[in-house]
Amino acid sequence: MVQRRNNTVTNLLLTLIGFLSLTIAATAQQKKNQVPVPRAQDAKLQDATKSQVVQEIVQLKSEVQQLRIIVERQQQTLLELTKRLTESEERSQAAILAGSSASTPSQSGAMQPRIVAASLENQPHTSTQSAASSAKQGQAKEQNKPALVAGWDDNHAFLKSADGSFLTHLTGYAQLDFRGYQSGNHPANTFLVRRARLALEGKVARYYDFKIEGDFADTSSTLLRDFYVRVHRRESFQVTGGQFKEPFSQEELRSDAVQDFVERSLANNLAPSRSPGIMVSGVLGKGTVEYQLGAFNGKGLLASNSMGTPEGVVRLRFAPWINTKEFWTSGLSFGGAYGLGRSSVNGTSVRGQTESRSFTFFSPDTVNGPIT
Repeated sequence: MVQRRNNTVTNLLLTLIGFLSLTIAATAQQKKNQVPVPRAQDAKLQDATKSQVVQEIVQLKSEVQQLRIIVERQQQTLLELTKRLTESEERSQAAILAGSSASTPSQSGAMQPRIVAASLENQPHTSTQSAASSAKQGQAKEQNKPALVAGWDDNHAFLKSADGSFLTHLTGYAQLDFRGYQSGNHPANTFLVRRARLALEGKVARYYDFKIEGDFADTSSTLLRDFYVRVHRRESFQVTGGQFKEPFSQEELRSDAVQDFVERSLANNLAPSRSPGIMVSGVLGKGTVEYQLGAFNGKGLLASNSMGTPEGVVRLRFAPWINTKEFWTSGLSFGGAYGLGRSSVNGTSVRGQTESRSFTFFSPDTVNGPIT
């Protein structure tokens, strides 16, 4: 009985083991026969996912950029409103200090700018209001601009109009000298104010230059040195009329303020100086060619012409390398001048005199005829 039961259990165990073996074999065969997912389809899915993510990132960046622009506009609007408020307060304080009558509450309230709360939704409307406010502010500034402005610029006092159509500079200089002698027939040693110049120069109506200069140290002749008006619409063609230096001597044309010495050379006594007249001049080729052509009385400061023929002067100056960067040639220039005049009957020549006017070598001689 016991043996039969043992055989039954043994048969059941063998059956169970066989069933498990068949189950495991079937599962292995099923996994072996399972078709894998193609890699191409997997790559396509991954690419589609990446593309969608990139598009979302680009869209987010665009939205962030738009928000940034809107915020910057809001900040600019707030800065403009703050600036207007500050200017309004400064004008109010200036009016109080000047003793002006106090404005009414309604007026003061109207003068203060109204600050609008900035938001991202009403940005287009706010930008329109800001543009309109800026235009009104510009008009108000134009109306509040003073007619004349005075100040100090480049070592000169100036007075100019707000639109720049009028400008004048107050300039001047002085040169002191001491004259001492050791032997011979000479004047007394003395200090001397050689020159004391004061001038007004500038422009009127943009295209008209002017200059008025006097020498308050000259006790032997007229105080007036320069008095002229120049039509200066173009650099290539200018017209000058009045009393000014004749365009003949390079040394004479150079200002006294930039000369190496207080006095010019003795040879400069042969060159004409200031005289009433008219001249056309201009600069061509960005400074490479400069010309002057004029007619003058040729008799000195404020002197009338005693002859029927004026004194004519023409001058040409060339600087072919002025626009180059070469150190040795950019400042090199050359030229010449020619003058033709006629002395009156029983006229006199130049005086043989030192530049300091202390010694006279010879007296002027009588001259009658052409002078070239």
